[in-house]
Amino acid sequence: MNDDWTYVGASTSDGLATLTVVRPRWRLTVGGRRPRGEWEAALLDLRRDDQESILTWLHRNLTEGRAPVGDSARVRLLLDVSEPGTGDLLSRAVVRRIDRYPVFRRLTVNTFELLDRHVDRGTRADGTQTIARREVLAPLLEAVAERKLTIPRGGMGREFVDQATALRGKTARDEPGAEDLIRAAALCMWAIEREGGGRLRGFAGPSPINIH
Repeated sequence: MNDDWTYVGASTSDGLATLTVVRPRWRLTVGGRRPRGEWEAALLDLRRDDQESILTWLHRNLTEGRAPVGDSARVRLLLDVSEPGTGDLLSRAVVRRIDRYPVFRRLTVNTFELLDRHVDRGTRADGTQTIARREVLAPLLEAVAERKLTIPRGGMGREFVDQATALRGKTARDEPGAEDLIRAAALCMWAIEREGGGRLRGFAGPSPINIH
């Protein structure tokens, strides 16, 4: 684990883009001669807006200062492109930003398609990682249940909790509800759980979206 990194999760819902910012935190639980602790996480920001506004916010924060996003200069952007059409548009918009603006090359970018069925993790021809949705959601739901995720106060924080509560209470017969905040944050938590010094272990390499 490396807590020098900030994780930014991005998802889409009904034509809007959703962004979450998460930082891992080390908490010492036992002191003395053999100190022990555990990793927790802080959900620093949640926002939902049109795609251009979300990417402009990220652009502005990458530009300002040496540690502009989550007090870290090392940022991993995790894109959920599961929603047909809109997810691909978000991915393509990020590619264009990387091509046009050098500051976007500070990002390490991975794209993901979350599938409702059980699948072995794989890689599509365009470099997108395919993974079972339940595998990604599990670390986040565990962190929420065990209160190991700090959630900001305010309207978006309450909506995040509502989405997590609804997801935990779903049955097979329930209609699917909004979970864009959950998906974006879940990718961050899943990556933190798999983190190895700034690299996602088990991947063949970074997604080709980060071509520079």
